[in-house]
Amino acid sequence: MAIHDDGLSPEAMLAFYRRLYPFKSIFHWLNHEQAPTRLFVNREFAFTLQGDVYLRYNSFSNADELKKQVCALNPTRFEIGPVYSARVSCVDPLPGFQP
Repeated sequence: MAIHDDGLSPEAMLAFYRRLYPFKSIFHWLNHEQAPTRLFVNREFAFTLQGDVYLRYNSFSNADELKKQVCALNPTRFEIGPVYSARVSCVDPLPGFQP
């Protein structure tokens, strides 16, 4: 079993993400509504994976989609970024694309 620099194993982090991380609460906090709005859908999420691989420009439609991706990637950390003028995961730099 490998251990991260912070002393947590990837298995422990995956169990935390699957069972304890409050994805729905985070969604409601960022979105301010029950139904998805641009405050969540156009928000950037960045992931740091094992080996310091950094993935930027991820966006999600809802809390379940975010949870599915977090559990699939099992990042050592992830960051909640700005709200952009369009979905960041669908952008191939569009004119007017900005935070």
